[in-house]
Amino acid sequence: MSGIDNQPAGTHEDMAERRVKAFELRKAGSSYRQIGRALGVSGQTAHEDVQAVLAELAAQRIESAAAYVAIELERLDMAQLALYPHLKTGDPQTIHAWVKVSESRRKLLGLDAQQPIIVEQPYALTESERLERLVRLLDTARERATGRAVIDVTPEPGHVAE
Repeated sequence: MSGIDNQPAGTHEDMAERRVKAFELRKAGSSYRQIGRALGVSGQTAHEDVQAVLAELAAQRIESAAAYVAIELERLDMAQLALYPHLKTGDPQTIHAWVKVSESRRKLLGLDAQQPIIVEQPYALTESERLERLVRLLDTARERATGRAVIDVTPEPGHVAE
């Protein structure tokens, strides 16, 4: 066994052709079992062939996306270089154009992507934990409204006053 995927030498082209046929049959709605019968292989091999084509397409898409980002960043660089000398004039149109180019760059690089907001489930807290959080929230609101710190004099659970 000297070929790719542990296949005998000389069968790589046959396998590549079979994978393309399997993919086309799958796109047409055939089951893996039907594909296997049509191509003279098992349903499992038909599945692996289709998955191999999908993996290759995904890799090409990633490479294409990376190439697109590189080209687009180069275009944005050229636009910013052209605008830069004119920024000193304070022309509103030039400033607006600069901002738009900067926004495009941030979007392309994903710098403006929002972070997911994680919300605690209130039912996951006990009644006393919810009350404790509410008291802290109210204390914080009072501090901000009055500008004075709120001193917590609530005794710790199990603490006996002397």
